[in-house]
Amino acid sequence: MWLRFTLTDAGDGLTLWLSLRYSRAFHVWRAVLIMAWGALLFGAGAKSQGIESVVAPGKLIQGHLKWEDDCKQCHVKFDRKAQDRLCMDCHKEIGADVRASSGFHGKKVQQQACRACHTEHKGREGQAAAQAAARQEAAQREAQRQEASRQEAQRAEAAAQAAAQAAAQAAAQAAAQAAAQAAAQRQEALRADAAAQAAAAQAAAQAAARQEAAQREAQRQAAAQAAAQATARQEAARREAQRQEALRQETQRAEAAAQAATQAKAPQVQAPMESSRRRALIGRTEQDLRLRMMAEGWRQKVEQSAPMDVLQSAKSGPYDNPIVTVALRRDGSLESIVIERSSGVPAIDNAIRRVILMLSPFAPFSSELAAEYDVVEIRRVWTFDTAVRLLYGGR
Repeated sequence: MWLRFTLTDAGDGLTLWLSLRYSRAFHVWRAVLIMAWGALLFGAGAKSQGIESVVAPGKLIQGHLKWEDDCKQCHVKFDRKAQDRLCMDCHKEIGADVRASSGFHGKKVQQQACRACHTEHKGREGQAAAQAAARQEAAQREAQRQEASRQEAQRAEAAAQAAAQAAAQAAAQAAAQAAAQAAAQRQEALRADAAAQAAAAQAAAQAAARQEAAQREAQRQAAAQAAAQATARQEAARREAQRQEALRQETQRAEAAAQAATQAKAPQVQAPMESSRRRALIGRTEQDLRLRMMAEGWRQKVEQSAPMDVLQSAKSGPYDNPIVTVALRRDGSLESIVIERSSGVPAIDNAIRRVILMLSPFAPFSSELAAEYDVVEIRRVWTFDTAVRLLYGGR
């Protein structure tokens, strides 16, 4: 039977390997081993908490000295990956950088375990030496990076200078070409300006000649137009005089004819029919639809056919709208014309009589009206400002 005892440092703690080869005296050796193991555990000192503190590979760095006898602050039994979580639970700012992928630890060493850079069991000065080496290596890398940046900057500066020189040469060539083009353009502009001035002078002379000719033509046309207008005014005055004379003569003939007609019909108008079969239509209150339709037809004929010039020529001053009663026989002939209210101008009253006589006879009564009435009297107010209008009114 044999016993092998191995103590190793894997970076995250100590591993104790015990291997026994069984023999016939296994039970004896087992007892001895148990006794030795107990002495090792309980005789390590007042601050020892277990096998971890006894088999530690070395002293902690100065910064973690207070946890040297409390291994559970940095180690979880049988869980190596828990060591990083315990480190970031204590170093909260670094833990926040790693979780946020910011800062040095969050961007540069996020995928590495803490023990890759921080070897805590290297003695009081071990971490400082490792950190110094790391800083030295980082300084070397930074110096290399800066040298590479300087060389790259030199190359970029040389390229920029070459590009600037090429651009300056191109700009000089372009400026020379532009100057030559500008000189040629100035020469062309001067030539075009001289040609334009000559053309403008020629055009001005032609325009002056045309304007002079136009003025003379305008004067001639104005004189001809004035003469034509004078002739037209004379001709218009002559035609107007002829028209007025013809109108006066026509009025005289119409008045003579109206007077003759009045005299011829006077016995009939002045001899009203004595009959009880008479009906007077005065206002809108008439209930007999047949009478209202007959009176409406008579009104439309007077308004549409009355010669307005006869009435207009009779107006010589202020007047009132006259009220006239017209008595119609059943055959449409006139029985009488009565001026109920005079216009105040005898000529207007006579003109109304002439108009009514000129429009007679009117439409005969319908068979139904003729069976009931011999005479129908229609009373209306006559107005003739711009047209003849017969309105209801009067008593």
